[in-house]
Amino acid sequence: MIDNLELDWLERVVQEYVILGDTSVFMNPEAQTFFFKYLSPLLHRNSKQLIVPHVVVKELENNMNKPQSQGRDLAKKGYHILKELYDKNLIDFRGESSDTHPDQVFRRIYAQHGVHKNLAFLTNDKRLAEELCNMHNSGSIKTSHSLLIIGILTNGLPYKICQDGVMRDASWSKKKKMISQDKIIDVNKLSTSVIKINKVPATGDMVYLRDGKPIKLTGELSSGGEGIVYQTDVPGLLAKIYSK
Repeated sequence: MIDNLELDWLERVVQEYVILGDTSVFMNPEAQTFFFKYLSPLLHRNSKQLIVPHVVVKELENNMNKPQSQGRDLAKKGYHILKELYDKNLIDFRGESSDTHPDQVFRRIYAQHGVHKNLAFLTNDKRLAEELCNMHNSGSIKTSHSLLIIGILTNGLPYKICQDGVMRDASWSKKKKMISQDKIIDVNKLSTSVIKINKVPATGDMVYLRDGKPIKLTGELSSGGEGIVYQTDVPGLLAKIYSK
């Protein structure tokens, strides 16, 4: 699951990317090993900082206040990691008053800044990783810059979940290969006839998959020359609505 145990690639990421941390990496059981053995020495050596949205801190605090559970203990450990990294000047806290959830923040950051910068997201949330990869592949964000998503293994080592729109995680790839052949659509056999509509769908409207399943457009994510990409009420699924 990891390309290179020497981790030379991680230092290049520190040097060339803006790196952001998600709640899930701070609550990883091996977070302390990853941050203090592997990442913080590289940040210090290259005079770089990890960017952490304020909502990540809030989410850790909320988990710390929950009834006794493993999640509560992991949140406490993650909070202490944050504090120690901040005391070493290795973290830059950022955010906006409208921020409500880390996933929403990361999607917005990629939509706004992925055009101009190499971005690396630290997360063990596979759903978020897939969403960001889908955004990179959607074509709505025209960029020559790189997107990298990094997770933490059970021994604390980092590994590449996604690089430039390609999911590289072994467990994810295995699931994909299990899809039966009758689920594969031959695009050459699809109808190319024009569908007449009364209006172009927008936020709050319902659209429909080929099998008739309804999907609700819950919010605009990004826009481009071809159309608009929306979040939907189906986790991990984005919808691109082309202009009329």
